[in-house]
Amino acid sequence: MTEAPIRVGIAGTGTIANQRHIEGWREAGAEVVAAADVFPGRAARFAAKWKVPAAYESVADMLSGSDLQVVSICVPPYAHRDVAVACLDAGKHIYLEKPSAMNEAETVEITEAAHRVGKLIMTGSNSVYSPQIQTAKRYIDAGNLGTVYFVKSVSDRRRGTARGWFREKAFGGGGVGMDTGSHSIDRVLFLLGAPKPVSVTATTFRNFPTYIPARSYSSVGIAEGVENDVPEADVEDMLVAMVRFENDVTATFENTWIANMEGGNGVWIYGTKAGLSLNDGMVYGETEDHLLTDTKLTYPQGTGRHTEAFAAFIECIRANRETQSPGERGIIAMRILDAIYASAAQGGKQIVFD
Repeated sequence: MTEAPIRVGIAGTGTIANQRHIEGWREAGAEVVAAADVFPGRAARFAAKWKVPAAYESVADMLSGSDLQVVSICVPPYAHRDVAVACLDAGKHIYLEKPSAMNEAETVEITEAAHRVGKLIMTGSNSVYSPQIQTAKRYIDAGNLGTVYFVKSVSDRRRGTARGWFREKAFGGGGVGMDTGSHSIDRVLFLLGAPKPVSVTATTFRNFPTYIPARSYSSVGIAEGVENDVPEADVEDMLVAMVRFENDVTATFENTWIANMEGGNGVWIYGTKAGLSLNDGMVYGETEDHLLTDTKLTYPQGTGRHTEAFAAFIECIRANRETQSPGERGIIAMRILDAIYASAAQGGKQIVFD
């Protein structure tokens, strides 16, 4: 007997909902039955465009008016805690877009609410469910790299400044750190098994606050006229951080929105037996006779959307099994982000955790 599709509501119908969530849920086999947005008419336009049955102008109305099992939370970070807790208290599982909240304390509240009502959280960094990351995780866990002792993560854009609320601390909690940095940190935590951080040292830069690109992934609200552009950002456009973990692993993070340098992304994992360059899947090792070896991991092509993450979430819901992105890892990621901002605010002072 075929199981009925999981029923999903989308909270927040801006860019990420249009670009990743609506098609991702459908490709994963779910049924998107409702959408909500506080901007008048916005959810209705989204529903008409994507043929979603119901549209609401508040999440509360969506929770009471539609028969949902999951809410996909796509609102800006400043609203994550309130929307997430309301959805959990209404008995819904939640997919929580990154960053999970404005800080560690809010992420703790969300996670505790999920445990209180017995519902699942999937904290989004969707990339950990890509075939690439999943393959690398299995390879690392099998001991093929030996003892991992250093990870280098780079996510640099030459001209990739976000627009709209991304540029305001009051709405996003920070700049590139909360945007791409949250992805980078969560990805490394997943690959390492979510070790606890021991200390963080960081510097942030705000060198291009008035640079606004002609096009950006965050411009849907601006195009609709429901969001104003921000002429001068009050958040950072670059960060450099070093994180030491309890298992003698050190990780460095470099994230930029804009820099006069070639852009690029990569994660390099250094182990005592071999090293892995994640982007191209190259494994750099050595034979017993001390001959250097270069081999390549192979993995299927991913969708580039959230489909793999949503499919995994659906499996967890049906099996009543914890996700690979629980609230607890979200808490650690936000603890690191909080410390990055605290260190930068104090001139790069080392933040040591108890």
